[in-house]
This record gives sequence, structure tokens and C-alpha cells, in this order.
Amino acid sequence: MAVKRSVFEEVGLFRGMPEVGDTAIIHDLLFPCLGAHIIHVPDAKVTHLEVQTFCACLQKLKQCGEYTRDYVGVHVFRPLNIKKKFKIMISFIQENSYGFKQRLQLVYALISGVSAFERGRKQRNQGLDVEEMV
Repeated sequence: MAVKRSVFEEVGLFRGMPEVGDTAIIHDLLFPCLGAHIIHVPDAKVTHLEVQTFCACLQKLKQCGEYTRDYVGVHVFRPLNIKKKFKIMISFIQENSYGFKQRLQLVYALISGVSAFERGRKQRNQGLDVEEMV
């Protein structure tokens, strides 16, 4: 994610967030600015140093699931449901003319990612319920 300096000058610096706080940061930027928008730049070169393997990606998604309950208390947003995720995946497959093997790999990746996210969310919710009982 790249943010112009003028945005920081207008909105202010971001509060401390967990490592998966980029979603909350985007909402912090967009909520106060009625005319703000996100621009997708397909030619941008991005390196995610913490996500270099599929396993690391699943771990990151699990962390996102863990923090979902915290974000919902601060921001008005929610993760896409599985139906919307599959709709996006189908559109992506069609746009890129994926073959059968690539389609299976993408479905496997999507299901694995959703499962990791839900494990994190479930784990976090169970942990909070235990803490609330104490």
C-alpha cells in the first residue's frame, strides 16, 4: 500500500495496529474523506516480505481472522462472504483463461485461505470468551 504524504497531513498518523492492520488503515483513510477512493494499479510492483510462501500466506490469513473481532469493534466493515469470494474467483478465472489444473489450484488456495481465516477467528473468539468468563 502506498499513501501520499498529503493524506497523512490531512488525516493524521495512524494509531498503533497489529501487523494485519492494513484493512483498518484503509478504512481510517476513506471514512473521513467522502471523495476518497482506492486505485488499483496493475503494473505496481509490490513485495510482501512476510508472505513469501503459501504457508506464510495461510498464517497471515489466520492472523487476520484473529483480529477480525477487534476491527469490527472499531470499524464498520466485514470480510467478504464465501459466495462473493467464489464470484470474484470465477471472474478472475474467466479473465485469465485458466486451465483445469490452474482452476483446481486456485479453488484449493481459496478454500485453504478461508479455512485459515476461520480458524483464527474461532480461536480468537474462544480465547475472548474464556477471558470474559474470568
